[in-house]
Amino acid sequence: GKLVRIVLEKSLSELAEIQIYFQLEKGLSHMDVDNGRILGHAMMWKKPNVNKISHMLRILHGSEAMRELMKQYDWMPLFFSELRKGKLCVNSSVNTKLVCVGDKDAKQIGRNMIPALKSRKTAEAGILQWRRQNPSMDELLKERPWLESLLVVVGRGVVKAAAWGLLWRVSIGAILSLLDLTTDIYVGWEFFSRQRWVFGGLTVGTIGLSMSLQLLVVFFQNSKKGFGRLLKESFFVVSGLKTPVDAYRVAIGADKEEDVMFDPLMEMMYTKSIELFAESIPGCCIQIVGYLASPEKLPMALASIFVSALTAGFTCAQISYDMDTDPSKRISKPSFYGYVPDVAGERTVVFVTMIFISCGMLLTKSLAVALLIRVGIFYVVGYLSIDMAGYFIYKFWLGDIRYYLPLDGWSSIFFSVVVRIIEKVIVDFTAIVHFRHPSEMGGLYFTLNILNGVVALFVAVYLNEKKGYTDTDVLWKLSILGLTLTLILWTIFLRTIKPEYINTFFSLESSWKSNIKMFTTSNDDAVKITIFKCHPNQWTSIKEEVKTWVLLNWSRWKDDKPEWFTEEVKNNIPSEFKPNEASELLKTFRTERKMGVRAVV
Repeated sequence: GKLVRIVLEKSLSELAEIQIYFQLEKGLSHMDVDNGRILGHAMMWKKPNVNKISHMLRILHGSEAMRELMKQYDWMPLFFSELRKGKLCVNSSVNTKLVCVGDKDAKQIGRNMIPALKSRKTAEAGILQWRRQNPSMDELLKERPWLESLLVVVGRGVVKAAAWGLLWRVSIGAILSLLDLTTDIYVGWEFFSRQRWVFGGLTVGTIGLSMSLQLLVVFFQNSKKGFGRLLKESFFVVSGLKTPVDAYRVAIGADKEEDVMFDPLMEMMYTKSIELFAESIPGCCIQIVGYLASPEKLPMALASIFVSALTAGFTCAQISYDMDTDPSKRISKPSFYGYVPDVAGERTVVFVTMIFISCGMLLTKSLAVALLIRVGIFYVVGYLSIDMAGYFIYKFWLGDIRYYLPLDGWSSIFFSVVVRIIEKVIVDFTAIVHFRHPSEMGGLYFTLNILNGVVALFVAVYLNEKKGYTDTDVLWKLSILGLTLTLILWTIFLRTIKPEYINTFFSLESSWKSNIKMFTTSNDDAVKITIFKCHPNQWTSIKEEVKTWVLLNWSRWKDDKPEWFTEEVKNNIPSEFKPNEASELLKTFRTERKMGVRAVV
């Protein structure tokens, strides 16, 4: 077995050397996105015991394309050397123009990519942040688009190899997920040990509900991938490892597989949203109700509440931040995605304020619900029912009840109702910024919903005072403090984000209008084709326009074979939109015949 492994490794090494040799022969005029990606892999691949920087410089000087580029930009080796070192440092933006970049600037620009990669979950998003902070690199990548695909590959390799990279990101996700689960189990055990069976049962029930809903997502996502895949993904759920596994897949840049519903980023968002809806939010409510009802005010119980709220706040901030800074989303819907600033310090401010906005909202709303329960269960059931009914009426008025995913029949209706309930509860208790998206809650209702949550706390305290509870003086002070902090946090947040995105917090745009706008305003086929990821009901009004667009471009796509034109994309396009196969063959035959006649002439 060892001999076979040695022979196999040697054969693969020789094959890689051959591939690298042919790649290095390509000149600058032959470089495209695919060749840039291959050259990036060549830079990151090396034999054992070979210095990583020496290998990168060997490839750099051995590549015909890079030698031509270095005649124009002789600082390239210094830039790539600093990048390959992968040393974490403080980001210091370089505002020099491309024509003025010198050796010192090149070194700093190379170092700047490391904190950008660290601060983002994907290499693509890290490079987008880096090029915005270093305008000369934005110029360079616009001039030579293939360099971006090269840097994405190199960036992923640097992150994987660095101590602060992939392990750090996945560890944070795992620690937070397991911390929240451990806190819930501890609180449940405390309830049972004190014979508070109802609270203990509800706590365990929230964990069970969270896992059940995650298993439902696993089924929808992997039902076409076979029983073995379903079993593996289900194990990640029941073991509490689903969140870190999802974070790992996003961090390594895993692509969307065929026969699955979501890409890794969207799958992670749905998994984390379920944890918020079924575990973090009800868990926090139960703990606050238990704390208020307990004659003993244990410090550990109070600490557990704040840990749960802070963990939920971090999760919400991470979802919003990752979704907004994802390059593909900024390209597809630039009017919505892009509020996070390009400057590193401002990005940190936005992320931190989102953590505490969600954390504070969870504490505010949970306390309001707990106080209403103390007044009478009728009050909380009535309030939550009327609030939910109002949301569905609003969505019905917009013609936006159906969720955008292209599911069939009753599964679409069932999934839409479940998603609308989940997103409403999550925004009620966390004010997660991403869910102001037209496909989710929508901007105006999102803002009104936050006001609703704040007012609910004051009403709940007032009702408790009327009932004669003696702790209302403290509760009034807490409510005023909470309101003050909420206003401060939102003021900081809105003053820090890009001002052109403030209108998204007051928008009445629906999901179907947003998707139609995306199709009709974009000139990029890769963006327009995503209309087929939406339910047909969302774009009925432009069906003929979409059909004409496909018919006019189908032959060109088949000839050019763009990267996005995969088998999955082809299968998503309705057959009535595709040119007749017989006519396609006839057209090909006539073209070849004409070429043959011309050759003879």
